[in-house]
Amino acid sequence: MAYIKLKKFGVKQPNSLLVNSPEKVDGVFERLKSKFPIILKTQLGTGGVGVVKIQNETQLLATSQLIHRLGQERGMLVQEFIELEYDIRVIVIAGKIHGAMKRPTPKGDFRSNVHQGSKPELMEITDLEKKEVMKVVNFLKPRGYWLGIDLIPTKNRETERPYVLEVNTQPGTFGYN
Repeated sequence: MAYIKLKKFGVKQPNSLLVNSPEKVDGVFERLKSKFPIILKTQLGTGGVGVVKIQNETQLLATSQLIHRLGQERGMLVQEFIELEYDIRVIVIAGKIHGAMKRPTPKGDFRSNVHQGSKPELMEITDLEKKEVMKVVNFLKPRGYWLGIDLIPTKNRETERPYVLEVNTQPGTFGYN
């Protein structure tokens, strides 16, 4: 629901679909408007655990069956894969941007989570990135007291809006000083 509402609010996000059972993965590419690879995430996860890069339909079906078997209540999110060298975790406290960290993807992985080996660095975000973050913050008020908003930066951060990868309402701050 948040994805749909944020999209209507004008927030740029990777194309995503909720899949609540393995039977629903059939025809996912027509609905997602994407090609392999794609990302499959469990709805409940932390630190990059439960995030899988899927290379083909057989792997998508098998992985979704496994996730469903482990916890039917979890649900899954299928998401367009966007290649990245790093993402940006923006920390928002009481509706204001507190700071941001660059989280490079570790060698051999596609995830940029600190718990998966990323070595975070302090980062200044652009005015355009701040504007996109504030769209999310304004949408989530008053629930957005403490947020971690993950951005996928574009090649030209000054002129192209970033993607909002996800919004964490209980963000990890490991590596954020």
